Amino acid sequence: MWRPRFLSFTLLGLALAAGCSKDPAKVRDEHLKRGDAYLAENKLPEATLEYRLSVEADAKSGEARRKLASVYMRTGDFTAALQQATRAADLLPTDAAAQLQAGQLLLLARQYEDAKVQAERTLALDPTNIEALILKGNGYAGLRNFDQAITEMNKAVRADPQGGLAIRRSVSCRWARATPKRPKRASRRRSR
Repeated sequence: MWRPRFLSFTLLGLALAAGCSKDPAKVRDEHLKRGDAYLAENKLPEATLEYRLSVEADAKSGEARRKLASVYMRTGDFTAALQQATRAADLLPTDAAAQLQAGQLLLLARQYEDAKVQAERTLALDPTNIEALILKGNGYAGLRNFDQAITEMNKAVRADPQGGLAIRRSVSCRWARATPKRPKRASRRRSR
C-alpha cells in the first residue's frame, strides 16, 4: 500500500522539478515582455511585479534592473529606483543610458561625488552627451565647486547648438555661485 503512494509522490516530485527547471533567460524574457505590456497600458503595479520577477529569474540582467528602476521612479519609490539603477549601471558598463540614469538618481539622493563619477562614465562612452555634461556640472555644484560647475555647463552649452536646457542650467548655476548663503535669522521672542 505504501509503495504506490511512494511511487506517486516520487513521480510528482520529478514532474515538479522538471517544470521548475526552465531556462532562467526564457523566464526573464517572458516577465520582461509582460512587464513591457503592462507598462504600455500604464499598469504600474503589475509592471513592477513582472520586472521584479524578471530580476529574480536573472539577477545579472542589467536590462531588467534598468526597467525596474524606471518603474520605481514613475511610482515615486526613489530609494528602490536608486538601488536598481546603480546595479544596472554596474551590470551594463558600456550602456550610456544606464550610467546616466544611475547618475541622475544619485544626484537626487544628494550623492554628488558619485553622480559626478557616473557622469564621467557616461561621457567616456559618449563625449557629447549633453545630459551627462549637465549632470557633471550639477555634481560639482552640489559639492559647492561652482567654478568647475560653470565650466561643465559651458561645455554643455557649446555641445548643444540649440542651447535650451544647457543654457538654463548654466544660468541657474551662475546664480547659485553669485548668491551668498544667507545666515539663518534668529527667532524673535516676544515678552509680555
